[in-house]
Amino acid sequence: MLHQPPPSRPQLVHRRCCPYHPLARFATKLRLPNGFRCSVPTDDVRRDLASPCSRPATQDRCDVPPVVWGNRAGAGSGCGAIVFFGARVDTRAMADLFRRVAIAQIAPRLGDVSYNLAIHDEWLAKARSAGAELVVFPELSLTGYFLKDMVSTVALRHDSPEVARLAEWSRGLELIVGCVEESEDYRFFNSAFVFRDGQLAHVHRKVYLPTYGLFDEARYLARGDRIRCYASGLGRAALLICEDLWHPSTVYIAALDGALAVICPSSSPLRGISDGRDHDDNAAYWELLNAMYAQTFGLFVVYANRVGFEDGVGFWGGSEIVSPAGQRLAKAKYYEEDLIVAEVSLKEPRRQRVAAPLLRDENLDLTLRELLRIRDSGGVLGAEKSEVQDVQPESNTLSRR
Repeated sequence: MLHQPPPSRPQLVHRRCCPYHPLARFATKLRLPNGFRCSVPTDDVRRDLASPCSRPATQDRCDVPPVVWGNRAGAGSGCGAIVFFGARVDTRAMADLFRRVAIAQIAPRLGDVSYNLAIHDEWLAKARSAGAELVVFPELSLTGYFLKDMVSTVALRHDSPEVARLAEWSRGLELIVGCVEESEDYRFFNSAFVFRDGQLAHVHRKVYLPTYGLFDEARYLARGDRIRCYASGLGRAALLICEDLWHPSTVYIAALDGALAVICPSSSPLRGISDGRDHDDNAAYWELLNAMYAQTFGLFVVYANRVGFEDGVGFWGGSEIVSPAGQRLAKAKYYEEDLIVAEVSLKEPRRQRVAAPLLRDENLDLTLRELLRIRDSGGVLGAEKSEVQDVQPESNTLSRR
C-alpha cells in the first residue's frame, strides 16, 4: 500500500539496507529526498527485483527498474530496502561511488596447493554471495608460510593450470591471492597475484624479506625490486606484502605514485600478550600502523592476515579495512577464520586529503636530495658501502634489518 508522498527535505535512512536491492546502498551517502523503505520480507524483495516498476499507470512511473514499493522509512519492520518514487537515477554513476571490499581470513594448509585452492573457491563463493567486488586473501594463501625447502615444489608460473583456474574465478570481480611465483629464470618470489575479469592483471613481488627472529625468507626466496601502482576497483592501488608495510618508504612511494588504497596480504604471527590486552601485541602494533598510514596519506588500507598454526607458530588474524580518515570500517575475529565485507566510498580519499593536504605539500626534490646524501655518505641506508670505507665500528652502530 502506498503512503503519502515523501517530504521534500532529504531523509536520512539506515545505510545497512536490504543487500538485494541495487539502489539500497546509495541512500545514506546521496541523501535522496524520495527514499522509502520496504516492509515486506526479504524473500519477497528478492522476487520483486526481477520485475520492472509496477506502479499504476495513473501515477508518475519510476524510470529505473527494478523498484520495490513499500512503506516510508521508519514504518514497519521489514527488510529496509530503499525504493524510489518518480525520480530518474543513474545507477551506473552511483555505483561508481562505492565498492564492496571483502577479506577472506583463512587458515591455509602448509605445502598443499590443491587443498588451499579448494578453500579459496569456498571462501570466494561466500564473498560473492555478500556482493563483494574485490576479494583479498592473505600472504602465501595458496601455499602456507613456513615452506623452507618446499618452495620450489609449490611454486606457480604464470602459465600454471592453477593460475588459469584462479583467473576464471575472477570473472565479474577482482581477486587477490598469495603464492610462490616462479620466474622465467627460475627464481622464486613471495608474490601476490591480482586477477580481474578472467585475466592476471598485476603481480607484486615482496620487496622486504625478513631474516630476524623466526623469519628466514631471504634464504629461500628472491626479493622483489619495485613498487608499482595499478588500476583497481578502488582506483589506483598498491600491493605491499606484510614486512613491506613495516618500512615507511614503501607506503610513501605508493602514495606519491598516486595510490588511493594500499592492500596488504599478511602472515603475521603471534608474539605474546602484555599490558593487560585481550589480543596479541603484534596485532596492536599492526592496528596502530594501519590507522596511521591510512590517515597520514589519505588512503584505504586493506590488511588481510591469516590464522591457524604451522610448526608450532600461530597467526592472529584480525584482518581489517581502514578508511582514509583512520576509521576501522570492518574488523575480522582474532584467531579464527572469518569473512569481512565493507562498503567503501571512493570519495573518502578526497575528503581526507582536502582536510590534511600532506601529499600536496610533499617536497620530493628535497627527499631525493637528502636520501642521496645519506647513501653517498655511507649512512644507515648506504650500509653496503661500509665494506669499502674505513668506518670505525663504534661509528656504525646501526645495521640493516
